[in-house]
Amino acid sequence: MSIGLLIVLIAASIGTATASPLLQGGKGAAIRLKGATFVPSSGQLPALAPGLTSAGPAAGQRGYYLVQFHGPVQQAWKDELAGQGIELLDYVPDYAFKVRMTPAQAQQTRALAKVAWVGVFQPAYKLDTNLKG
Repeated sequence: MSIGLLIVLIAASIGTATASPLLQGGKGAAIRLKGATFVPSSGQLPALAPGLTSAGPAAGQRGYYLVQFHGPVQQAWKDELAGQGIELLDYVPDYAFKVRMTPAQAQQTRALAKVAWVGVFQPAYKLDTNLKG
């Protein structure tokens, strides 16, 4: 086997091994929280205990949301949200952030091509799955 062919094979295997979770299987990336793991871009949302859910903030009020991007987050994407007055709080694997924004800002964010999903950050998301009721 020639060295050139060997290099091409190694490069191809590295590219496959590091493929983004968003691209693997075409299902979309999972959001991984203490209390739930789900793939919202494929319509999958976690079953949440009654009393640990929220409809979200009232119009004009700021509340907590999750924003998941299509693929590895670029600084320009974060800057665009911050420029709209959205406060990025914590990174959430994979490709998501917990943010603080209004319902109107959430609606605008949903329309961005770089955004895969926006949802209300539910109180149940804070609980560790190891806690038993």
